[in-house]
Amino acid sequence: IISLFLAVLMAFTIITPTIVSAASKKVSKPKISSVSTVSSTSLKIKWKKVSGADGYVIYQKKSDGKYSKIKTITSGKTTSYTKKSLSSATKYTYKIKAYDKVGSKKIYSEYSSTKSAYTKPSKVTVSSVSAVSSSSVKITWKKVSRADGYVIYQKKGTGEYSKIKTITSGKTTSYTKKSLSSATKYTYKIKAYVKSGSKKVYSEYSSAKSTYTTPTQVSISSLTSVSSTSVKITWKKVDGANSYIIGRKTSSTGWVKIAETDDVDSYIDTTAKSGTTYTYTVVPVCDDVKGL
Repeated sequence: IISLFLAVLMAFTIITPTIVSAASKKVSKPKISSVSTVSSTSLKIKWKKVSGADGYVIYQKKSDGKYSKIKTITSGKTTSYTKKSLSSATKYTYKIKAYDKVGSKKIYSEYSSTKSAYTKPSKVTVSSVSAVSSSSVKITWKKVSRADGYVIYQKKGTGEYSKIKTITSGKTTSYTKKSLSSATKYTYKIKAYVKSGSKKVYSEYSSAKSTYTTPTQVSISSLTSVSSTSVKITWKKVDGANSYIIGRKTSSTGWVKIAETDDVDSYIDTTAKSGTTYTYTVVPVCDDVKGL
């Protein structure tokens, strides 16, 4: 009887710890703290440490696709992972399982709740910035894949950048800025963005490009015959002009440059011929604009 009792007791002692051990290895469901945008090709996933976990498995879904396992974390102390080589301006969704090792097997928790984020759009390439007139500049850029729109920033001279326009279509690739100062340097840079719910995820700034607006057109105040062979041309000075080119034409000739003055507001043409009708034009010259 005693031998039988001992045999039963030993069997119980051997079997029971295995059952209790397996039950104690069940780990809690992870909680994702955040999924944040790092760049146009990477996102960072953070989660809270699960007590007793030996590691984690991360699953990813691209846009409205299917989930796939992308990473097994082999340390229970690790609580973040940066996923690289992603598509720009694209939504990715993540969920995680914790696991505990029991011998050669892994016991997994339930899936965490999901969290999503967008990668940044690719950086904008500004194609050109060109003067349209004395008060307007046209900015042209290359379309960014999957962008929802663009934000344009402007700097006047050596001043600070400020946001001047939000473009609400990803297909738009140009914008003309008006109401600018004449003969003035303006510099532009652009960010693309993609909408993520009520928020926007922005690209890096484009490289900057500059141009000058053209000088204001000269207004000739008067043409006065000084003698039979000389005419005085008087005009209003233009802001930013360093000198002026005087042009002349007749009914039988095209425009001919006859002089370039310093920063003055009048000139006497002493090469006129008696009895001839002349038409004059005055063109401002801005050294900065010429040298750009």
